[in-house]
Amino acid sequence: PACSLCPVGSSCAAHLEGNQETFPVKLPKAEKPLRRGAAFVILNKSGELFLQKRIDSGLLGGMSEVPGTQWAARQDGHLGEQALPFNAEWKRCGTAKHTFTHFHLELTVMAARLETAQEIDGHYWHGIDQIGKAGLPSVMAKVVKHAATQLSKGLGS
Repeated sequence: PACSLCPVGSSCAAHLEGNQETFPVKLPKAEKPLRRGAAFVILNKSGELFLQKRIDSGLLGGMSEVPGTQWAARQDGHLGEQALPFNAEWKRCGTAKHTFTHFHLELTVMAARLETAQEIDGHYWHGIDQIGKAGLPSVMAKVVKHAATQLSKGLGS
């Protein structure tokens, strides 16, 4: 502190008590909540990755992502059949962890290979070899990286 330059130095309780070096008190950071979900990495025989565009508003608005579940604070880890985007031979590929400014995220990564490239409105196929140009946010890049090892081993074939 620059007490000699301070206009309120003569009436400052901290200065008068000689403990001005202990101020301001830095408050401990609030605990960030943990959210969990699942992300589904799907590759077709042509080496293309199945992607979708997020809605334009909100977190990561308008960016590309792999399909997944909602990110919820309360989740028992059971994926359930209704969460899977396709009937396929799914393989669990670990957990991708990411921290946003206001919460931590853990995504269970599932990967599968499809024999045919199914077309679904709002989704598109992007070459896995060109994934750097897909405009994926870093959390989705982590998800794809977790699945890449399984995909390269000929998953589901």
